[in-house]
Amino acid sequence: MSDRFSLNSMVAKRNIIWFYFRLGKSITETHADLEKVYEEDAPAMSTVHYWFVRFREGETSVVDKQRTGRPVDKEAEESVAAVLEEMPYSSARQISERTGRSLGTVLNVLHIRLGLQYFNLRWVPHMLSEGQKAERVEGARILLGELERLGKRGMSYVLTSDE
Repeated sequence: MSDRFSLNSMVAKRNIIWFYFRLGKSITETHADLEKVYEEDAPAMSTVHYWFVRFREGETSVVDKQRTGRPVDKEAEESVAAVLEEMPYSSARQISERTGRSLGTVLNVLHIRLGLQYFNLRWVPHMLSEGQKAERVEGARILLGELERLGKRGMSYVLTSDE
């Protein structure tokens, strides 16, 4: 489900502010009720005030308007992903040279659009997928089985380190 339609989205919270505005409630009452429901995720008092002012001025839409700015470059994302597929141990500088894109663009694509982090000489997902989590659990079970099989002397073969 996209964030646009979730009950915790900004659009949902703006709908609630619109509803309270239409009921004739005050900004303070609206903010207090939002805090009761959303607790620390509630919009700030200044946000509620901002939307009350906009509604008084005749605004009826709670959806963000299109903004001007540089459009998303899908080709950059595809070319960076292709280089990573071919050479997963590439640095951002190497990817930049290979794709002909600026280093800033490559870093933006890697971190923001692809959600990757550079870890131990490899670009890895910042958030693990369910499949990756299952792989790690399975690997841990295999290691635990091996350690149980070896008994006490098995621990002398274990080398640990910190990330």
